[in-house]
Amino acid sequence: MNSITLFPSQTSDAQQRDGASILIDRLSRHAPLDGAAVATLKALPWQIAEVGTSRSARVFDGLRDRMLVVLSGVMYRHAIVRSGARQVVSLHLTGEIVGLEQVPPGNTGLGAHGPAQVAVFEPAAWRAAMMRHASIRDAVYSEIQTSLAVSRAWLTNNCRREAATRVAHLLCEVAQRTGVAALPRLTQEFLSDCVGLTSVHTNRVLRRLEAMNCLRRDGDRYRIVDTHRMSEFAEFDAGYLTPVPVIA
Repeated sequence: MNSITLFPSQTSDAQQRDGASILIDRLSRHAPLDGAAVATLKALPWQIAEVGTSRSARVFDGLRDRMLVVLSGVMYRHAIVRSGARQVVSLHLTGEIVGLEQVPPGNTGLGAHGPAQVAVFEPAAWRAAMMRHASIRDAVYSEIQTSLAVSRAWLTNNCRREAATRVAHLLCEVAQRTGVAALPRLTQEFLSDCVGLTSVHTNRVLRRLEAMNCLRRDGDRYRIVDTHRMSEFAEFDAGYLTPVPVIA
């Protein structure tokens, strides 16, 4: 496995507290964490890695089997087909966890859509924390179930919806996951690779959504201006993003 380029100069005490809080907040959405579990998570060793920049271009192979928390930016998993075309198969947004599921070598690659920062957790310590605390295992189980639900929604969206509805559904999902109508920077090419369309076709779709007064564009920045109309057009129901309760 390639070595990971880490930047300890950026791991101030304040950043480390913020990173621990992000992990704890994310897991707490899925299952209540007891005090001992929270203390263990706060004590986990981790470092910050910058990805998506020229100085860290080789970092991705080394991150394959690590558990990550996205501190800023957009991470994704993708596959490359024989023609060289890329299919983005999952998005990982700020505050979300990457790497809870085991990905077989050669199945998909990890990437960053522009500059991003991730917290890289030491694998043995993370596994020990899960083995020690049932509440962490419950939260991880629920998080994985939600990820599977998102994968099923993407499969339906990309296989059975027409182009405009497909793009609208993706943008609605991103807005729901980030909690804001102003979406993170997503280039037209990247959106195309998420929904399996050409860049030209995606541009036509985005113009149509603008003409419907659902969306406003400013370069690679998008804002949903009519959430109700956009959701109806996209056939978007956010239920699949709701954390799955753990049955005792």
